[in-house]
Amino acid sequence: MKFKKLIIAFFILIGVLSVIFVGEDLIHDIKNKQEYSNNLEEKPNENSNNSNEESESIYDLDKELDKSDKENNFMEEDIVVEKGFKSTISNGSSDEEIKKNNNLLNESKFSLKERIKAKNVAENFVQAIESFDIEKPKETVELAVKYVADELKPEVEALYMYLGKNQDIKKKVIEEVQSYEKENEYENDYILFDVYVKWNVVDQYDQVANSGRSSYEVKLLKINDKYKVVSYRVI
Repeated sequence: MKFKKLIIAFFILIGVLSVIFVGEDLIHDIKNKQEYSNNLEEKPNENSNNSNEESESIYDLDKELDKSDKENNFMEEDIVVEKGFKSTISNGSSDEEIKKNNNLLNESKFSLKERIKAKNVAENFVQAIESFDIEKPKETVELAVKYVADELKPEVEALYMYLGKNQDIKKKVIEEVQSYEKENEYENDYILFDVYVKWNVVDQYDQVANSGRSSYEVKLLKINDKYKVVSYRVI
């Protein structure tokens, strides 16, 4: 009887130990699965952080500053200087130097690049209406109206109504140009420049027969993404 009880107790002990070992394995397995699940959840966060870091690197300070510079700086090859014309436009290593080199106002709602574009048009326009070549009447007129708004074209074309009537004069050429940005007292989108030119008149024998100076106030407005002269007057 005692031997039978010992056998029963032995099997009970084995059963208890089995439950304990199985339970530990189960707990260990559950723990491993939980750690694996946590790792999977952490990986997207790491990718998200990497994505944010890449995004920050794309929009870094240097590129933002470069973008700002592009709004003010200009490429000299973008400046149009017609054949026989002069230009006073020059670049610089800083905003202040560009303003000084190009006689621009210190304060303006327009960027330096926009004012340089307007200055380029103003200088070309005044040189166009102050110069001519009787051997190229069509080209002379086309060059003059190239820089003006449509409403102003008839007025500019009329300037050349008597071109070539005086056979003693062959052409009028530009020797010098200067331009200065002028303060606009009104809150509008016009840019103003005073433009001064020095010219020579060449006679039929290709000799300088006369010389002089002319000056104009030119008002410009951006039309269809290009600056055009909308009005001008002698000063």
